[in-house]
Amino acid sequence: VARFTLTVAALEDADGRRVPASGRVFVRVDGPIASDEDKVGDAFASALPDAGALVRVTGLASRIRAPSNAGETDFRPIARARGVSGAIRCASPALVEAIDPPPGTGASVRAGWVRFIDGARTSARSVLHETGTGDPRRAALLDALLLGERRGRYHELSAPFVRLGVSHVLAISGLHVGVLAGLLAMLVRLTGDRWRLETVVILLGVALLLVLIPARAPVVRACAIIAGFAVAGLMGRRYDALNTLAIVAIGVLLWRPTELWNPGFQLSFGIVGALILLTGRVRDRLFGAKRDPDHRSAGQRITYWIQDAACAATCAWLVALPLVMFHFGLVTIYAPLVSLLILPMVAIVLALGYGAIGAGWLWPEGGAILASIVGGAGGWMLGLVAFLDGLPGATLRVPEVGLAWTVLASIAIWAWLAGGLGRLDRWARRTRRPRASTTGARTLVASSTLLLVAWPVWLLVRGVPMGAPPGAAPDHRAALRWDAIDVGDGSAHIVRSAGEAILFDCGSSWYGIGERTIPDAARAMGAWRIPTAIISHPDGDHYSGLLDCVEPLGVRRVLVGGAFIEEAQGGAGGPGGAESRAGFVLAELERMGVEVVEVWAGDTLSIGEATLEFLSPERGSGWERDNDASLVALITASAGGASPPVRLLLTGDIEEVAMGHVESTLRERALWGAGVAAMEAPHHGSARDFAYDFVAGVEPGLVIQSTGPARLGDPRWDAVKEDVDEWRITARDGGVSAWLFPGGGVAIRSWGSP
Repeated sequence: VARFTLTVAALEDADGRRVPASGRVFVRVDGPIASDEDKVGDAFASALPDAGALVRVTGLASRIRAPSNAGETDFRPIARARGVSGAIRCASPALVEAIDPPPGTGASVRAGWVRFIDGARTSARSVLHETGTGDPRRAALLDALLLGERRGRYHELSAPFVRLGVSHVLAISGLHVGVLAGLLAMLVRLTGDRWRLETVVILLGVALLLVLIPARAPVVRACAIIAGFAVAGLMGRRYDALNTLAIVAIGVLLWRPTELWNPGFQLSFGIVGALILLTGRVRDRLFGAKRDPDHRSAGQRITYWIQDAACAATCAWLVALPLVMFHFGLVTIYAPLVSLLILPMVAIVLALGYGAIGAGWLWPEGGAILASIVGGAGGWMLGLVAFLDGLPGATLRVPEVGLAWTVLASIAIWAWLAGGLGRLDRWARRTRRPRASTTGARTLVASSTLLLVAWPVWLLVRGVPMGAPPGAAPDHRAALRWDAIDVGDGSAHIVRSAGEAILFDCGSSWYGIGERTIPDAARAMGAWRIPTAIISHPDGDHYSGLLDCVEPLGVRRVLVGGAFIEEAQGGAGGPGGAESRAGFVLAELERMGVEVVEVWAGDTLSIGEATLEFLSPERGSGWERDNDASLVALITASAGGASPPVRLLLTGDIEEVAMGHVESTLRERALWGAGVAAMEAPHHGSARDFAYDFVAGVEPGLVIQSTGPARLGDPRWDAVKEDVDEWRITARDGGVSAWLFPGGGVAIRSWGSP
């Protein structure tokens, strides 16, 4: 897709008459599928109008969508802060048409400015790509590092950087702007001590960077920080660096108040503040005071630089640790070491890269030479990251630690880095406190720190919690919790019992569903670790997100039916092996070290205090329709052995033949008719006569229908819904969580915002 923000000048009615209008809207354009994924950007460039064009956009307009799952970002306040009123989705680039601007509106001047900026960015990109390597990952790295663009293989490229805790090097940040400022300062100093000229050149460089790079919030934050310190220095007065940083932060919040809740804002200003306030103190405590600058040898200067870098990387990592755990659920073990190793490479690539861009505009041959060096340095960086990413234990996934712990842990880390118990002792000596009182204070500080460390450790070892159902008494323990994530047209269900969880189906018609939506929702609902996943059948909307979810959810075993194995082997005349989607998924699971187990009716699985049994299909059933081959699971649980047990039926996409088989099985066990407390609507609630009879015969108290808008509110189900206590639809209610209690009680929460 391509995304941009459209400034609206007029609306057109059905007769083509223009009505003056104002405001801004987000636009998403579904683009052409290029045969080579590295050429997707080029395909868009040829399909969309040129930069600066006045356009007519035709598409489906809507309000900014409210969050429909736990863990999703609410974009409504962000849109309000940016003056955006809604969104438009276009099904094709052909629906974005260039039109002639009306005379006398100044549109031609604005178009010329936009074309100038686009031309500068295109020229810079062409200089960087003239390396002759043909490596798309290297091209994506240079685009991200130097131009702030996420093109080509960026997603594949960024994954190891995220796991190692250095993803910030791929986003234009204070590091990038700082390196540019340092490079410009060095060039000015070659002409002598001209500090005022140096500051002016730095400010002009920052302004040029904002032209060259899309002015996203991280870029603006970074440029504002550097510009703030530059202006403070230009005034020729002594200033406090921490106060200057605070003034810049206040200015950013006045510009965009929603930045306060942005993890990037918190990390940027928190880490820069830590570097200003803490790094020197930590370095002096660990290594002692530095010698006078006029009496340092070359070896001492190198040693001091390494010590400063190590302390800065460690302080930044420790200060960021609680925030990263809170927002992203990650502990990146190697981050300080990786930072020490990779940041010199980043600085070299930035210095040479921006030098190549500048030289390429003035001296193309020189720019090409520098660009080839930059490409080589980028290759070395990718190789180092790949090697470090292959080391065991680089990333630890953790559950939600809570806001209170994050605040207290941050305070504790800052206090320890600022001096810790040493400051407490100095305070005691100044105030002449008795030893008993200082010993008690030291004990309190140490025990509080121990508790802060013990809290996330306890969260790690306690397993997956059931969570608190709304309105339930504290001693009223649920036997099962069932979470249906809103994935649009598809299915993703989490079932948990007594500290364990399984994932039943993991897909959507949108194949990016596993990148953020499912893992973020699972973590936000407490299901941060799900070692077992079940794929009901080989339809893409039931497993398209699986590969992306393996690492963040800790999936170690995947259960599939015989139909999935058959399709992977080329059954029914289709392609086999990696040529089929199912075959590709199985090959990737094997590469990731995930165990794949084939299951049939009669196989069972334990989930805490619950037992999952597959009711269908029977081995060798050979049913004609693929959907009938869906795995059907009956989950039976009791809370602490209480009776009667609670039963949940997950059906996949079964149709008439499989429904008949499941009905016979439930009748044999005297469970047909009120024996099952809750069930999944078969085939996303597809309206069929046999489906109505099947659901009505099961007589569940709760039905959750996982579907997109196409099946929302189908009146053909109305007669069945009248006999069901609760019928929730993800397209209407968002994600749904249900706690099932012994004796038939159900507590339900819908995550969709009104």
